[in-house]
Amino acid sequence: MKKTGLIFLILIIATQSIGYGQNHKIRTFYNSDSSSVKEEYYTLRSDTSIKDSLYLFYSEEGKLLKKGSYSKGEKIGNWLRFYPNRQVESFGYYDNNNQFTGSRLFYDTLGKIEQIDYYKEGIAYIDSLELQQEFISNSSDALRDARFNEYILLQAKYAIFQQQLAHYDSIVEQPEKLHFGDRIICDAYFYMGWFQDLKDERDSLLQLKMQLENLPVELDPSFFDLQVNPIKTQTDSLLASDSISYVLNRGPLLRKEYKRKVALLRKLETTNARIVKSQNKLEIEFKEKLPVFYQSEIEKLDRIQNEFKSEENLQTKIRLGNELEQLISDIEKRFKTLLELHKSIDEKKKKLKSYKEKYPVVYKNEEQAIQKEYESFVASTQLQKKIDLGNLVFKHIATSLYNFFCVDSMEILINEQFMPLYESYLKSYPRIQAKELKPISASIAGFNRMNNLEQKKQTGQDILDTIHYFSLSYNRFLEIDTVLDVRFKLVQARFKENYRAIYKSEVSLLAPQIKKYRDNGLSKSKLDDGNEVLDKITKLEEYYADIEAQRKEINTQFPLISEKYEKHFPPIYKNTIRLYEVKKENYENTATCKTYLEKGEEFLLEIHVLEEKYDEIRLQNTEIESNLNDVESLYQFDFPEVFNKEVKEEKSKIKEYVNEGFIEKKLQSGEFILAKLNTMQGAYPQLKEENSKIESEFSGLVKDYKENYYPLYVAHIKPLVDDEKMYRQLGYHGPKLMISNQIIQKIDEYKIKIDIFNEQSQTLILKHNEFDYNYKDRDLVKRMYKKGKWAYDELKNAYDNETDFDKKEELGKKIELMLTQFISLAAKDNTIINDEIRKAKTVDDVLKVIGIQSTVESKQ
Repeated sequence: MKKTGLIFLILIIATQSIGYGQNHKIRTFYNSDSSSVKEEYYTLRSDTSIKDSLYLFYSEEGKLLKKGSYSKGEKIGNWLRFYPNRQVESFGYYDNNNQFTGSRLFYDTLGKIEQIDYYKEGIAYIDSLELQQEFISNSSDALRDARFNEYILLQAKYAIFQQQLAHYDSIVEQPEKLHFGDRIICDAYFYMGWFQDLKDERDSLLQLKMQLENLPVELDPSFFDLQVNPIKTQTDSLLASDSISYVLNRGPLLRKEYKRKVALLRKLETTNARIVKSQNKLEIEFKEKLPVFYQSEIEKLDRIQNEFKSEENLQTKIRLGNELEQLISDIEKRFKTLLELHKSIDEKKKKLKSYKEKYPVVYKNEEQAIQKEYESFVASTQLQKKIDLGNLVFKHIATSLYNFFCVDSMEILINEQFMPLYESYLKSYPRIQAKELKPISASIAGFNRMNNLEQKKQTGQDILDTIHYFSLSYNRFLEIDTVLDVRFKLVQARFKENYRAIYKSEVSLLAPQIKKYRDNGLSKSKLDDGNEVLDKITKLEEYYADIEAQRKEINTQFPLISEKYEKHFPPIYKNTIRLYEVKKENYENTATCKTYLEKGEEFLLEIHVLEEKYDEIRLQNTEIESNLNDVESLYQFDFPEVFNKEVKEEKSKIKEYVNEGFIEKKLQSGEFILAKLNTMQGAYPQLKEENSKIESEFSGLVKDYKENYYPLYVAHIKPLVDDEKMYRQLGYHGPKLMISNQIIQKIDEYKIKIDIFNEQSQTLILKHNEFDYNYKDRDLVKRMYKKGKWAYDELKNAYDNETDFDKKEELGKKIELMLTQFISLAAKDNTIINDEIRKAKTVDDVLKVIGIQSTVESKQ
């Protein structure tokens, strides 16, 4: 076991104070939401990287793991460290040289201290009994200086420690002494810890008790004693307890209760103070102004306040206090509202009197109705009802004021507006003046005599609306007249000069309508007539502008496209474009604006189509010329028969295409010509390739068959020669390409066959020579040789004269098989076969004798 260092246990409980009031506080956290504190300390303001204060370090669960102090970045004074399970890891202090003096504790699995390592000025001392004895001596002095005798709870613990010291002194063996010394040091640490915990708990309780006793709460003394004395009694009982665990467990709970009570009492004190202040304010502001209402409301408050004062439960008392405070606030608001109503009603009544002289009868009627409501308001003795009645009175007076203002304003406006309007109609539109404006004078006289304010306001509004209507109508009549005198005459002149047909059918018809408008003596129907005429004139102006623009566009575009067709496509110009000139003349003679524009729009669209078709024809024409030149250059020398026939026919069609005088027919014809030329261009490479193959291979193939396989030549090759002649004479690329393709297929097929027959003939020659070699001049197999020679000649003659390719190939295989069998038998004893073959009458009989008939039949 290691024994290092010496520590004075008194340092564990001492608290070093470092001034850091001017420093910068730092808190670090484990998570982003700052809910889990990691470190707490202060730094120098001049350099926030240098710690200079008490230092606390916590686990993620919030448990303290390190506690110590820094001075300008250096560890100083007491330091205490804990394991994550809250067991002490090390305790001691750092000197000015940053050297640690103290101990480190290790525990077994049961949580008991297993070993203590000692450090002194940063140096470890191993198994030093002298240092341990010095440490124990200092521990004893520290416990004695801690005044354990003041705490009855700890006196027994200190007596046990003294007994342990006596036993330590009596031990002789060093290992045993060192081990027992560790136990004494551990006990000393726990005793000092208990002392400090009890001291801290007692000091905290005494401090809170004193704070509660000195709390300046201005409440009923009996209530204050009821809330405070139970806590005092519990504190005295706890301080007198002889149970350490009870004191340490109950103390924090009691301190929490202390804090809660203090907070509630202070809150109650604040609420009570606000209530007293609010009541005093009510008395000062409203007692003299509203004595009756003040007395009745105060009586209600007294009943609730008595309930508040008599309540013994602290939480309920605070709730009642809040309700009482809110009620006082509501009473204050209603008192203010009532006083403001009195003031506002008096002010409004004074303003209302300003209309008494001008409208005496009307004012008297309104004043009597308001006074009746006002008397009910004054007589009311119930606060909320009085406020409601006051609001009704105020609203009535405000409505009357508004109505008087409206009537007064209406009277001024009527006097200002009616007579000038009357004179204007008399001068410009006397019929309307006589029929419609004279009755308005009677309505104005009736308005002036009215005594009911609401009816007077409504009548005045109706008169003003009528005046406004006739004023607008008058202005509209002037506007319409101006249009008729200026714009209509201009429209007439324009259409008459430039579009006489439209003038006759539409413009001239407006004259009776205009006369009807001018003669009309009723404003509404005159307005309807005038607006209708004005709309038609406006529409004619719009039509004229649109027609002019359209006509200009047509007269610009149509000559241009006509010139293009006349220059480049005379037949189309002659047969098609002249028809459009007739159509243009019909368009210009149209008799209605709408139809004129519709025809013009249609004609413009047709011009646009003519332009598009012109571009299409030009492009098509260019493509036909180009493609024809290509086709001529391709076919003229390589395929003169096609050139002289098909190409000349297409040139004839192109000539017809050039002379075509209708656009769609020309385009359609051009499409067919282009399709044909494109097809001929596309077919040329294949024709060229196949023609080359026929020229290079056909004549040789014909010669081979004619010389070597004449029967096949007669049956197959000679008809192909006729096809080839017909192919040469064809003047159309399509049939020519089809027949050339068939000839190529036959050439490929016949080449394969001739190769087969050449190889087969060579094989038969070799086999026949081998047969002669094996059988000629051999007396024992003369009959086999003779019959074999005979069968060979029969089959070979049939083979040479066969005209069917497949049958000829099969005969060759049959001859080859027979010769092969004869050759294989030549090396054997053929006495029996030689005798039997004499009886053979046919080729099949010979084959049966040599044993291959079944094979030949199966192949057949």
